[in-house]
Amino acid sequence: MRLMMLCTSGGHGGLELYAAEEVRQLQARDFECLPVVRPCSMLDKRLQENNIASAHLSVANHRLPFVAAKRLARLIDEQQIDLVHIHWNNDLNLAALAKKFSRRRPRLIYSRHMAITRSKKDPLHRWIYHEVDRLIVITRRMQQEAEQYLPVAADKIIPLYLGVAEVDETPAPEADCYDEHFPQRRLNLALFGRIEHYKGQHLLIEALAKLIAEGKDISATIIGHVMDEKYFSGLQQQVQKQRLGDYVRFESFVRQPAQRMKCYDVIVLTTYCETFGLVLVEAMHAGVAVIGTRCGGVPEIITEGDTGFLFTPGDVEGLAEVIRRLYDRPGLAAELGARGRQEAERKFSEQHHFQELENVLRHA
Repeated sequence: MRLMMLCTSGGHGGLELYAAEEVRQLQARDFECLPVVRPCSMLDKRLQENNIASAHLSVANHRLPFVAAKRLARLIDEQQIDLVHIHWNNDLNLAALAKKFSRRRPRLIYSRHMAITRSKKDPLHRWIYHEVDRLIVITRRMQQEAEQYLPVAADKIIPLYLGVAEVDETPAPEADCYDEHFPQRRLNLALFGRIEHYKGQHLLIEALAKLIAEGKDISATIIGHVMDEKYFSGLQQQVQKQRLGDYVRFESFVRQPAQRMKCYDVIVLTTYCETFGLVLVEAMHAGVAVIGTRCGGVPEIITEGDTGFLFTPGDVEGLAEVIRRLYDRPGLAAELGARGRQEAERKFSEQHHFQELENVLRHA
């Protein structure tokens, strides 16, 4: 079977990292897998670092990608592609058009990574989704959304949780996490994610300000690629205004987040509504306690009070309260982390995920 992995996203997030790992995994499973990516994107560079050859495709207009679709169709025919796997929403109409233009008419598998928030049963979307042979969704909630909002038969929708690799037992070097200007404290939190308002980093800073005002010895490290410079500047001003410079530190994108998570007692996700919450699964695999918002796919990851805690999106006091519980009960974070690791190994194994994905692709 000759497979094409199509992802022309220029982003720097989990979707792109997953796409790179899928190519590596499928090639190791004897798939002939050709990645088609945007030139000079993070995904392109990631594949190059892993010595994986890819084809480049630039798309000038994702709404009406006729020129790019014809180029993609020629590539499909030249490479004798049997199946195209899409990850980025904006590539869906590109792939549907390319399938129409191609002589081979490859099967089309679409992995949906983003929540579905409105009906897409208009004539245009009915035409696009008619070309989709299988729709993979990453949570049960998304499966319900797809059945409600998309013109796709229920038997074509396949739920498949994302998986994470086992984490190296070696602890993260303390020098990577703390120094004389930012020492380890009684409770140490971290938030990994793109820096933009929707991710809610300001909520953690507000909660931390409340707790430090109570005399609690807590730190927060906020790690991620800055997507919104204005928002990031606002976060820095927020830290300065609240006099939290000794308690909050910002860092850029980390290449191996799961290993780095071991530096901290708790990983916090403050996104207003996360579709899945892969960062939480990574933390659980690392044996670190987690806090997440009660929305999207997060409640399918965290079992409240057993493997972590949930709070209402946007509720600063609710977030402060669950952090307060962890602070006031020494050892609780370690207990949650240990149970979370067992749950992650059972439910969110990378090996299991890619085995199930292989079965879907081979029988699509």
